[in-house]
Amino acid sequence: MTYSHALHEPCRLRAAQDIDAASIADLIIISGDSPPGFPKPAQYSDGHIVDVSAVIEARRAQAFAVKHSLLARIGRRTAGVLLGFRVSKLAASGKLRMLPNYLRPTMDVENLTPASFYVNTLALYPDFQNLGLGRTLLEAANAKAAMQNCKRLTLEVGAGNPGAIKFYSRHGFEQVAVLAADTNAPAPYDKDIVLLQRPVEYSMKANNHSGAVTWRKSHTIWRSSEQDPAAMLRPSGRRN
Repeated sequence: MTYSHALHEPCRLRAAQDIDAASIADLIIISGDSPPGFPKPAQYSDGHIVDVSAVIEARRAQAFAVKHSLLARIGRRTAGVLLGFRVSKLAASGKLRMLPNYLRPTMDVENLTPASFYVNTLALYPDFQNLGLGRTLLEAANAKAAMQNCKRLTLEVGAGNPGAIKFYSRHGFEQVAVLAADTNAPAPYDKDIVLLQRPVEYSMKANNHSGAVTWRKSHTIWRSSEQDPAAMLRPSGRRN
């Protein structure tokens, strides 16, 4: 199968590297999120982060994001990112219970979805939307989930984002819960979150043409002929 951008260049998927951290953060921000650990504008003064703890947390968040991200590349350009990981039992740990109340819905997701692969971020730059890359990245998530023996794919969508819900519904996701947000939380954490799931398709694991991407191999090539009409691919429920 072949996938062609407007420039007739193939889409190449590869594991993220440290040099990709800025692009990953950029795509997370474009998608509307501002995850814990990433520095906020208020933490900067004259171009420098003024809070040492913010530096430490930003580096931790960056390392986590790079480790669990897959990039879609068109030529020399980064087109999009998939950030996902197998849900662990850390959600019940005392360490995560130290999170602010408005971040508890995310912890609740992990408690509700044992043995699942959590799609934390799926985002594309505007120039590369509506070209089938959303489906391509979801197939990559399915392949990774199968390799890690996960039973299902899980993601979050904002209750006020029907377009994203419709997109994921077309790709087999079903609503399993609505997580109430803290209405006193700062935006965008003050919106309810819809939890969506779909079973992992293990047939894709054995078919190299349908999804068996080697996640940690930087030379993996992915090509797809699917045309995807979705423009908003960010699953997180923290935005409208």
